[in-house]
Amino acid sequence: MKLSKIVEIVRLRNENAFSNKRLAIKATLLFYFVPDEDFREFEREDILQLKLVSLSRSGGKYVLPDEIRTLVLTEFIGIDNFENEIKVSNIKNDFTSVLLLLINSNNIDYNKLSLNELFYCSKLINVFPDKLDEYILTSVIQRKYFFSPFERITKHFSGRKDDLKDLANYVDWLPKSAILGTISFFRNIINCTDKPPLLISGVGGVGKSALISKFIIDHTVEKKGKILPIVYIDFDMPGFSISEPLNILLEGLRQLSIQFPSNNRTIQELL
Repeated sequence: MKLSKIVEIVRLRNENAFSNKRLAIKATLLFYFVPDEDFREFEREDILQLKLVSLSRSGGKYVLPDEIRTLVLTEFIGIDNFENEIKVSNIKNDFTSVLLLLINSNNIDYNKLSLNELFYCSKLINVFPDKLDEYILTSVIQRKYFFSPFERITKHFSGRKDDLKDLANYVDWLPKSAILGTISFFRNIINCTDKPPLLISGVGGVGKSALISKFIIDHTVEKKGKILPIVYIDFDMPGFSISEPLNILLEGLRQLSIQFPSNNRTIQELL
């Protein structure tokens, strides 16, 4: 939706939503806020007005609708005044950090941003349409979400260097690049004649999942423009059974489509 249209809708719906522009600006820069705590310097009537136009979240927090936030940033503050307004307001958080990054950078490396920072970027696409690519941004967010469970499991991982080396040597035959050709890709995946499946066994709690997760995280780094495809099936999840290989195949293709969005058309044809 064009910015002018967003502005028009917001004005029609909330003609008197923000009689106090300073409160609107502070709410925008805070992103998430607790009205009764974060705006004590404002009149009670203004705070109640803010609640009415905001969306409630858990823990007593609120957030402005995207269209209102866009209006405040572009109309109340103005892109050229972002840096000064952030300094004057003295609000330092991930959202204002992303704003400063977008103001001062022409080329945004999405892969270097955290999930939190990427989320805030997604909320600023209408503010910085020339700097943010919605398709690429969405792809990177999906990929990071896919790998985030493995990162949580390995947050305090240490040691096991020999085990990780054995795993790396075993899977070295896999193609470490994007899906350049569907046929050749699946030939590599299903050719188990010389490399039968590797079984990792042990009593519960010994660290099997952590070991595999650490291996996966170590191999998500792009090297020379190539990425190792990863498919992870958790058979503790309902719907997955070795007796129903079609469900496993479909889930594998879904995961590959997240990791290699440029090949989505080819993958969708297989589905």
